[in-house]
Amino acid sequence: MRSIWLSAYMGLMVGSMQMPLGESGDSDDAFLYARCYVVAQGRERYEATLMNPALMPQTIGEWCEALLYPQRNAWAQITGKDASDFDSSVSYESGSNEDLWHNNQQHNQG
Repeated sequence: MRSIWLSAYMGLMVGSMQMPLGESGDSDDAFLYARCYVVAQGRERYEATLMNPALMPQTIGEWCEALLYPQRNAWAQITGKDASDFDSSVSYESGSNEDLWHNNQQHNQG
């Protein structure tokens, strides 16, 4: 699962740099939600967007922030605690995993 998200992030980040940003590129959060939308649409949409960055969502109507929260809600149901108390060891924030970026850069350099 991690490789799917990394691939989606890396591919869509690079691709989106080549297109007008619209509402979906005004912030790191907007970019994250737009990437979630593409992933939520399935492999075909993801691959099409990767090949044609102009397909990257441009409007707030094409955000899928909700994709970030099912694990919190499931945890809250199981534990009986409030979902806001959920603490993940993994951050989904754009660019938050510096070690992974460093490892990926080394891998791409050969």
